[in-house]
Amino acid sequence: MQKRLNVVAGVDMGATHIRFCLQTAQGEALHCEKLRTADVLAGGGLVSGITLLIQQLLDRYQARCCGLVMGLPALVGKDKRTIISTPNLPLPPEIVRTLADELEHSLACPVEFSRDVNLQLSFDVQENGLQAQQVLARISAPVWALPSG
Repeated sequence: MQKRLNVVAGVDMGATHIRFCLQTAQGEALHCEKLRTADVLAGGGLVSGITLLIQQLLDRYQARCCGLVMGLPALVGKDKRTIISTPNLPLPPEIVRTLADELEHSLACPVEFSRDVNLQLSFDVQENGLQAQQVLARISAPVWALPSG
Protein backbone atom coordinates (compact mmCIF):
# COMPACT_ATOMS: atom_id res chain seq x y z
CA MET A 1 0.00 0.00 0.00
CA GLN A 2 1.30 3.43 -0.95
CA LYS A 3 2.03 5.88 1.86
CA ARG A 4 -0.46 8.77 1.92
CA LEU A 5 0.82 12.33 1.61
CA ASN A 6 0.33 14.49 4.73
CA VAL A 7 -1.45 17.76 3.94
CA VAL A 8 -3.18 20.65 5.65
CA ALA A 9 -6.54 21.71 4.27
CA GLY A 10 -7.36 25.39 4.11
CA VAL A 11 -10.90 26.69 3.75
CA ASP A 12 -11.74 30.38 3.35
CA MET A 13 -15.49 30.70 3.72
CA GLY A 14 -17.48 33.74 2.74
CA ALA A 15 -21.19 34.29 2.24
CA THR A 16 -20.84 34.16 -1.56
CA HIS A 17 -17.76 32.03 -2.27
CA ILE A 18 -15.69 29.43 -0.49
CA ARG A 19 -12.09 28.56 -1.34
CA PHE A 20 -10.40 25.21 -0.70
CA CYS A 21 -6.68 24.48 -0.70
CA LEU A 22 -4.50 21.47 0.09
CA GLN A 23 -0.91 22.24 1.08
CA THR A 24 2.02 19.89 1.74
CA ALA A 25 4.53 20.12 4.60
CA GLN A 26 6.96 21.68 2.12
CA GLY A 27 4.49 24.49 1.41
CA GLU A 28 3.46 23.24 -2.03
CA ALA A 29 -0.17 23.95 -2.89
CA LEU A 30 -1.56 20.73 -4.36
CA HIS A 31 -4.97 22.13 -5.10
CA CYS A 32 -6.77 25.47 -4.92
CA GLU A 33 -10.39 25.92 -5.90
CA LYS A 34 -13.08 28.60 -5.57
CA LEU A 35 -16.74 27.53 -5.45
CA ARG A 36 -20.06 29.14 -4.66
CA THR A 37 -20.81 28.71 -0.95
CA ALA A 38 -24.45 27.84 -1.67
CA ASP A 39 -23.37 24.96 -3.94
CA VAL A 40 -21.06 23.50 -1.28
CA LEU A 41 -23.73 23.75 1.43
CA ALA A 42 -26.53 22.37 -0.77
CA GLY A 43 -25.47 18.78 -0.15
CA GLY A 44 -26.58 18.60 3.46
CA GLY A 45 -25.26 21.63 5.29
CA LEU A 46 -21.99 23.16 6.38
CA VAL A 47 -20.20 20.20 7.97
CA SER A 48 -21.20 17.65 5.35
CA GLY A 49 -20.53 19.99 2.43
CA ILE A 50 -17.03 20.88 3.61
CA THR A 51 -16.24 17.30 4.64
CA LEU A 52 -17.41 15.86 1.32
CA LEU A 53 -15.33 18.26 -0.75
CA ILE A 54 -12.18 17.87 1.36
CA GLN A 55 -12.56 14.07 1.39
CA GLN A 56 -12.86 14.04 -2.42
CA LEU A 57 -9.67 16.10 -2.67
CA LEU A 58 -7.84 13.85 -0.21
CA ASP A 59 -8.85 10.78 -2.21
CA ARG A 60 -7.80 12.40 -5.50
CA TYR A 61 -4.33 13.27 -4.17
CA GLN A 62 -3.98 10.13 -2.03
CA ALA A 63 -3.46 12.39 0.97
CA ARG A 64 -4.19 12.40 4.68
CA CYS A 65 -5.45 15.56 6.36
CA CYS A 66 -3.25 16.53 9.31
CA GLY A 67 -5.22 19.68 10.07
CA LEU A 68 -7.85 22.09 8.82
CA VAL A 69 -7.51 25.87 9.06
CA MET A 70 -10.78 27.61 8.26
CA GLY A 71 -11.07 31.36 7.75
CA LEU A 72 -14.45 32.93 8.43
CA PRO A 73 -15.83 36.48 8.45
CA ALA A 74 -16.35 36.01 12.18
CA LEU A 75 -15.12 36.94 15.61
CA VAL A 76 -13.04 33.95 16.70
CA GLY A 77 -12.08 33.20 20.30
CA LYS A 78 -8.48 33.02 21.52
CA ASP A 79 -8.72 29.22 21.53
CA LYS A 80 -9.20 29.39 17.72
CA ARG A 81 -12.10 26.93 18.06
CA THR A 82 -14.87 29.16 19.36
CA ILE A 83 -16.85 31.32 16.96
CA ILE A 84 -18.29 34.28 18.85
CA SER A 85 -20.19 36.01 16.04
CA THR A 86 -20.78 35.55 12.31
CA PRO A 87 -22.39 38.80 11.14
CA ASN A 88 -22.06 38.01 7.42
CA LEU A 89 -22.93 34.31 7.51
CA PRO A 90 -26.46 33.14 8.30
CA LEU A 91 -25.37 30.24 10.50
CA PRO A 92 -27.64 28.96 13.28
CA PRO A 93 -26.12 29.17 16.80
CA GLU A 94 -26.26 25.38 17.26
CA ILE A 95 -24.09 24.90 14.13
CA VAL A 96 -21.60 27.57 15.20
CA ARG A 97 -21.32 26.19 18.74
CA THR A 98 -20.29 22.68 17.63
CA LEU A 99 -18.56 23.40 14.31
CA ALA A 100 -14.97 22.70 15.41
CA ASP A 101 -15.88 19.41 17.10
CA GLU A 102 -18.04 18.22 14.21
CA LEU A 103 -15.41 19.02 11.57
CA GLU A 104 -12.71 17.33 13.69
CA HIS A 105 -14.87 14.24 14.04
CA SER A 106 -15.79 14.04 10.35
CA LEU A 107 -12.27 14.74 9.02
CA ALA A 108 -10.33 13.00 11.83
CA CYS A 109 -7.88 15.90 12.17
CA PRO A 110 -7.40 19.02 14.33
CA VAL A 111 -9.46 22.08 13.33
CA GLU A 112 -8.65 25.73 13.89
CA PHE A 113 -10.59 28.86 12.90
CA SER A 114 -9.12 32.14 11.76
CA ARG A 115 -10.79 35.52 11.64
CA ASP A 116 -11.45 37.10 8.25
CA VAL A 117 -9.97 40.44 9.29
CA ASN A 118 -11.25 42.79 6.61
CA LEU A 119 -14.94 41.97 6.91
CA GLN A 120 -14.83 41.61 10.66
CA LEU A 121 -12.97 44.90 11.19
CA SER A 122 -15.60 46.74 9.15
CA PHE A 123 -18.35 45.10 11.19
CA ASP A 124 -16.63 45.86 14.53
CA VAL A 125 -16.10 49.54 13.63
CA GLN A 126 -19.76 49.92 12.67
CA GLU A 127 -21.15 47.83 15.55
CA ASN A 128 -19.08 49.62 18.21
CA GLY A 129 -19.52 53.15 16.85
CA LEU A 130 -15.82 53.67 16.10
CA GLN A 131 -16.20 55.53 12.78
CA ALA A 132 -14.85 58.82 14.21
CA GLN A 133 -11.88 57.13 15.89
CA GLN A 134 -8.61 55.87 14.51
CA VAL A 135 -8.64 52.09 14.38
CA LEU A 136 -5.39 50.18 14.02
CA ALA A 137 -5.35 46.57 12.92
CA ARG A 138 -2.51 44.11 12.73
CA ILE A 139 -2.85 41.41 10.12
CA SER A 140 -0.67 38.34 10.38
CA ALA A 141 -0.87 35.40 8.03
CA PRO A 142 -1.58 31.99 9.53
CA VAL A 143 1.29 29.52 9.54
CA TRP A 144 0.30 25.99 8.69
CA ALA A 145 2.53 23.41 10.28
CA LEU A 146 2.48 19.73 9.50
CA PRO A 147 3.96 16.92 11.55
CA SER A 148 6.96 15.37 9.86
CA GLY A 149 7.04 11.76 8.87
